[in-house]
Amino acid sequence: METPFNYQKLGKVSLDQPTIEYQYSDVKKNTEQLLIPISTSLRITKGKITIYPKETLGPIVNFDNIDIDFTPSKLEVSADALEGKQRGKINVSASFPFLNTAKIEGNIQNFPSKFLHILPKMGDLPEVILGDRFNSNISCQLTSGSGDVRFFLSSLLSKISLDAKITNDILELNQPLEAEISITPKLSKTIFQTTSFQPVSSKGPIKVRIDKDGIFIPIKNFSFDKIEIPKASISLGQTIFLNAENLSKILGFIQLQIRQNDHVPIWFQDALVQLSKGILYINRTELLIDSRYEIATWGNIDFKPKEPRAKMYVGITKQALEQAFHISNLPDSYLLLLPVDGPLSNLKIHKSKAAKTLAILIGKEQLPIKGLLPPDLFTDDSITIPAARKPFPWK
Repeated sequence: METPFNYQKLGKVSLDQPTIEYQYSDVKKNTEQLLIPISTSLRITKGKITIYPKETLGPIVNFDNIDIDFTPSKLEVSADALEGKQRGKINVSASFPFLNTAKIEGNIQNFPSKFLHILPKMGDLPEVILGDRFNSNISCQLTSGSGDVRFFLSSLLSKISLDAKITNDILELNQPLEAEISITPKLSKTIFQTTSFQPVSSKGPIKVRIDKDGIFIPIKNFSFDKIEIPKASISLGQTIFLNAENLSKILGFIQLQIRQNDHVPIWFQDALVQLSKGILYINRTELLIDSRYEIATWGNIDFKPKEPRAKMYVGITKQALEQAFHISNLPDSYLLLLPVDGPLSNLKIHKSKAAKTLAILIGKEQLPIKGLLPPDLFTDDSITIPAARKPFPWK
């Protein structure tokens, strides 16, 4: 047997020892010519469902104490989710008092994340993001496709809170959307392994906050490049990164003397971002590498291609150049720029121009009379350098 999701192949599904009550009457046409079974009802109590996967595609899924109550105007479902000696609980109710009105309430407690394997193409992603178990609440009341939606999910590793409204098939926020996820080795390997910069752990969770003003998310004919998010922030805090190819290229270029292992600690200023027409714009954000070197970065990531592409700048600050090369008398706002672009899995760092500038700066320190530098060394009219956002979290 294979589910419609074309992912989870099942060996067997069994429904054991239920009490079933079923009534059915002829259908009746209403004014909109829809067929309504006016007195049909189905009630299942004390049921048990066991889902056995084929081979090793997922865990055995057990639901116990299943109660289902169905009529044309309502659906109520409650069940226990069993995993070993632990028991989770799910309760869902949906009512349809009128043809264009729906009210849905749902509550999930201590639910095993691995049971989500039965959803399409999930694999072990739910466990990677959520941990072993999670809790969730949903509340939704819609009339003619418009109304309020509230959703909350929490687990050992993740949390998300949504308070929104749908109007004319457009999702807007009543309150800022907040989400967080903890970096674990398993998450790093599953999600970030193919990217150029791979986090392996963090002092706290990654946090995302999307302001409610101006947000535009189409529900009907959804497309990612139609989403508009004028203001959001991403907080990476203090994160340990794998010293992989691109990060080591940047550090090696300016000869930063970091600790001799594969992990690099980086402290991030909160990044302010905007999303428009499928492109994520990242405002200038300061980073502190290995508790010593300040670096700036900004630019955009285009998510429209099959593999997202970045067009970014990395700026080596006056502070980092002084620390690494003992270069003096630089303007306080000076940045040595490294353009970075290409697909996220294979970013290219353009170093030639910066290398020439760096050679001049280092050579200047060897001159008998310092400070005699060409004026255009400190300016580049083709690039607009945004101002730093102070104060920085490490100061």
